[in-house]
Amino acid sequence: MTDQNDSRTSAIIIGAGPIGLGTAIRLSQRKIGYLHIEAGQIGQIIADFPPLTQFFSSNERISIAGVPIPSATQAKCRREEYLAYLRAVADQYDLHVKTYERVIDIHQSTDGFTLHTRKRNGGSYTYQTCNIILATGGTASPRALNIPGDDLPHVTHDLGDVHQYWRERVLIIGGKNSAVESAIRCH
Repeated sequence: MTDQNDSRTSAIIIGAGPIGLGTAIRLSQRKIGYLHIEAGQIGQIIADFPPLTQFFSSNERISIAGVPIPSATQAKCRREEYLAYLRAVADQYDLHVKTYERVIDIHQSTDGFTLHTRKRNGGSYTYQTCNIILATGGTASPRALNIPGDDLPHVTHDLGDVHQYWRERVLIIGGKNSAVESAIRCH
């Protein structure tokens, strides 16, 4: 199934995490036509965090578009609360995101860009735009070490639910926030 988009849009936003949603809000406030595409669900990168992950940043620092994050205790936000917040912001600003639609190819021409996408149901789509805004975030694709064994079935690049590691030997490679958080959770 192919759907050729006949109308050209001013911008296409790729990624519907906090930055992508914030960008969509700004574009809509300025009455700039855009299309918003996300390979997964809104906030997919955050949805991939382990359950109950607590943000290091304060709620004020991770809020978007001036919309406060509701918190009865003023504690730092957890993954589940932040996902609910992102959905509420998308509803509040009536943002339309084409979810579960992956960009598979981008071509530049003298008059802009052509994007080819594929929905998870197999449908493929083509869009024309003048501008592309990549809002995929820093954790959209893990940095592979390119060492033997990196592609083995028991090697993963995200923690997931720590329950699967109970009484298992685990090696965590890295030393930044996510590696430390993973080690603490596994402990």
